[in-house]
Amino acid sequence: MVLKTATMEHAKSQLRQYPYQNTGWYLRRIVKGILFSKPLYLDHYSWPNALLGMGLEQQNLLELLKIHYDTWIQKGIRLHSTDNVLCGSTLLYLYEETKEERYLSAADEIMEYLADHPKTESGILPYRAKQTDEVFIDTIGIVIPFLARYACARKNQRAARMATNQLIQFLEYGMDARSGLPYHGYLVSNQCKQGMIGWGRACGWFLFGMAEYLFWIKNTEYNEIFPGEYIRIREACLKFLAVVESYRLENGHFSWQLPAIEGPADSSATGLITVAILRLVQAGIMEEKEGLHFANLGLKAIATSEKNGEIMDCSAECEGFGCYPQVYASYPWSVGPAIMADALYDLMIRGTHDHH
Repeated sequence: MVLKTATMEHAKSQLRQYPYQNTGWYLRRIVKGILFSKPLYLDHYSWPNALLGMGLEQQNLLELLKIHYDTWIQKGIRLHSTDNVLCGSTLLYLYEETKEERYLSAADEIMEYLADHPKTESGILPYRAKQTDEVFIDTIGIVIPFLARYACARKNQRAARMATNQLIQFLEYGMDARSGLPYHGYLVSNQCKQGMIGWGRACGWFLFGMAEYLFWIKNTEYNEIFPGEYIRIREACLKFLAVVESYRLENGHFSWQLPAIEGPADSSATGLITVAILRLVQAGIMEEKEGLHFANLGLKAIATSEKNGEIMDCSAECEGFGCYPQVYASYPWSVGPAIMADALYDLMIRGTHDHH
C-alpha cells in the first residue's frame, strides 16, 4: 500500500460522519436548497459518502459497509436526487458478498427511481429533476457506475441502455472539439456548452464513469447487443485518457483545470483518474504495464498530499456551471478515490486480477 493506515481510518470515520454538522453547514445548505434543490437534512448517502464506500469496498470492509448501508435501508432509502445513486454500486457489492436480498431490493429501488426520474428532451438523465435542460458531466461519474453494475448483476437491459445513452450523448454534445477535453455540461434545448473546458474533477468523473461502464458491461450480453456503441465508448475513453495524460504535472498530479498547469493541483482529479486507469487495466482494455506506470505516478502524487490521514490539495465542492471555489483541503472526494486506487493498485501488483 502506498498510503498510510491513518487514511483508511479517516475514511471509515468520514463515511459515518460526513457532512459535518455545524452552523456553517446549515447556512450553506439553506443556500444550496434554494439554488440546487439540495436536501436540508444531513445526507450520509450522497456521492461523497458513496466514494468513501467504494474505496472501503476495495479494502473488503464488509461488516463496516453492512452497518452503514443497513441504517439507510432501515430508514427506507431516501433518494433526494441523483446524488444518492452512486451508493447503489456498493449495495450491489454487499449483495454479491452476502447474497442477502435486502441489498438487491435496495438496488432495485434505485433503478426504479432512475426509471421514473424526469428526463431531458433527448431522453437522458439531467443532474437535477427540476432542471431538465441541463446535463452535467458529474452525472456520468455518479450514475453510470451504478447503472452498469446493475445491468451486469440484474441482467437488466434498461439499465445498460440508460448508461450507454448517457455516455454517447455526452461524447456527442459535451466535448470541446479543439482540445478533446469536456465542458462541464451542456443545455439540451440549444446544445450550448456550459462551464469550463477541462475542469480537473470533471475529467476525473468522466473517466471514472466510462471506466466503470466498460468494466461492468464488458462481460454482459449488452456488449454484443450494442456493439457499435460499446466500441465507440471504449475508443473514446482511450483517446480521452491520452489527452488527459498529456496534461499530467511533473509531480504526478493533475491541475484543478487540466490546461492550467501553473495553477493548483487537485488531488480529487488525480484520484478519480487513477481509479479509472486501474479499472481499464482490470477490464483488459488498457495495457497493464502502461496502466500501472500511470497509476503509480498518480498514487505517489496523492501520497505527497497525505497529511495525518487526510488527502489535502483537493478543491472544494463545485457550486454549478462556472462556479469553482479556489479552496483546497481534504474532502471525501479526495479520500475515497485515493484509498480505492491504492487497493486496486496493490491488488494488481500482487498479481491477482480476479477481484469481483
